[in-house]
Amino acid sequence: MKLRTSISLIALATLLAMPISSSTVFAAADAAPMAAPAAPSISVITAEKRALQETLIVTGNITAREEVLVTPQVDGLTITEFLAEEGDTVKKGQVLVRLDGRLTDIQLIQNDATLARNDAAIAQAQSQITQSQIVVERTLRDWNRTKQLVASNVVSSQVADTNKAAYDTAVAQLETAKLGLESTKADKVSTQALREELMLRKVRTEILAPVSGLISSRQLQIGSVAAASKPALYTIVEDGEVKLVADIAEADLPKIQLGQKVKVEIGGMAEPVAGEVRLISPQVDTTSRLGKVHIAIAKDKPIPTGVFARGTIEIASSAGLTLPLTAVSFAADGNTIQVVKDSKVEVRKVKTGLVSAGHVEILEGLSAGEEVVAKAGTFVRDGDAVTPVELSSVNQ
Repeated sequence: MKLRTSISLIALATLLAMPISSSTVFAAADAAPMAAPAAPSISVITAEKRALQETLIVTGNITAREEVLVTPQVDGLTITEFLAEEGDTVKKGQVLVRLDGRLTDIQLIQNDATLARNDAAIAQAQSQITQSQIVVERTLRDWNRTKQLVASNVVSSQVADTNKAAYDTAVAQLETAKLGLESTKADKVSTQALREELMLRKVRTEILAPVSGLISSRQLQIGSVAAASKPALYTIVEDGEVKLVADIAEADLPKIQLGQKVKVEIGGMAEPVAGEVRLISPQVDTTSRLGKVHIAIAKDKPIPTGVFARGTIEIASSAGLTLPLTAVSFAADGNTIQVVKDSKVEVRKVKTGLVSAGHVEILEGLSAGEEVVAKAGTFVRDGDAVTPVELSSVNQ
């Protein structure tokens, strides 16, 4: 062990005694300097145009766009048959219910007999008029002849007075016969009017669908007495058209306009259906601060009333330059973005527009194709050097 130590010390002394050449010194001085550290990598996205839609979510229930009640137009008749059920689609004029019309049939037979008597009474009155006219003509001739004889002193004036009285009586009887005819005709008109009423009552023993549509409810039983004062026999959704009556916050009411398109998602249905704003309620509930908006729904398939639905209203749309929301810093004194140009960060103020689906429209302050820091407020500041790394469209 001591021998190895002695050899090592001798070798070290030998090396220290060796002269150091100038070439060795210059070689060390000419060595290359250490490379500067690379700029930090930063995720960027490219500004591009994208279609944006500003939407508003509303919720409510499906109701009939126009609900029609079917009620009897004649009271007191028993229901004998009904021909439609809930869920059936019916046409205008289709028979839905039949009522017991036997009493009306009997009354029509009685009316026929009354009409026959009216016709006989009219014929008799006309005959009396004819007879009275004959008597009037005869008594007039007698009276005229008597007046000539009185002038010739052939008969006394008393005979002329008698003939005059007979003529006056005949005229009075003729007028009475004419009045009798008018009265009989009036009786017939009354009987005919009653017949029209009975015929209408007979027709109304069949209750028809007033409109085409979908039957949403039925409230009747065979054997019950039909009456307008009772609940409606049927409720029909006219033409099967329904609407969404949705609640909307009062602050959002000014954003709603007639004709705006709506995507309606209905409970129990896999696919949404198209809708359109048709009515905006002019009143707001003072307690809930909610208003109502009525959304007409396209009649693609039968939709039950009363179900819950959610509508997505398209408030506005554009196809301008957009960025993800994460790329914009929003502040009270103005919104900013971090543009990467020539590998340096440049902070810019921008004017924003529509916001939808995680993106915001840039109206001013940015051009298409420029690169922007994907997450605003990352650890870079204005003027910092960076290495931009483009994000894929999937990550945007």
